[in-house]
Amino acid sequence: GVIYRQFSVAMAVSIFFSALLALTFTPALCATILKPVPKGHHNDKKGFFGWFNRKFDATTHGYQNWVSRMLHKGGRMML
Repeated sequence: GVIYRQFSVAMAVSIFFSALLALTFTPALCATILKPVPKGHHNDKKGFFGWFNRKFDATTHGYQNWVSRMLHKGGRMML
């Protein structure tokens, strides 16, 4: 019983700190790493990264269109 109680306190504290770090440091690091491209400047890449960016943009656009269609057909999608 005592060991499990200590273990549960340790787990609760570690979960709290994990959530705190995930909610504070991760967005800050992403904002530091992912810099926006200014308007009018195209960040054209060649090779693998250019291919990946084009495919990722196409997939994102397709997913946005799909979600938009599903939201407009809300009644039928609820079934």
